[in-house]
Amino acid sequence: MSLLLELGPSNTTTWVLRITGEALDARAAAKCHLDRLDSEWHESLGRVLRLVVDLGGLHALDASGLAWIVQLYQRLGPGSRMMFCGANAAIRRLLEETWLDEIFPVLDDLPPDFTVEFRLRIR
Repeated sequence: MSLLLELGPSNTTTWVLRITGEALDARAAAKCHLDRLDSEWHESLGRVLRLVVDLGGLHALDASGLAWIVQLYQRLGPGSRMMFCGANAAIRRLLEETWLDEIFPVLDDLPPDFTVEFRLRIR
């Protein structure tokens, strides 16, 4: 199964990145060029105050994939926050082992009041 990244707004300041596929590992992270995401998303980056990373459709995540997500977070504007949702047990354990669950909230699911219009899809 290939990796699919979908990105879109829930509202004007909250965006959702949904990651679906077998694994976001070193190989997949190398193919997911942040520059491409920047060029497609550049106008919106400065307005995003909250990024929700939906991992519900992702089976595996390693340190390289996690680093890719953190690098994406670092491209957001000052004062922006990020949170994770939908992580399976193995991914949640990785977030705990790296202490990222202490920095970024980890929710069980995407909040029910979120409706997302995915505008960018990258395979």
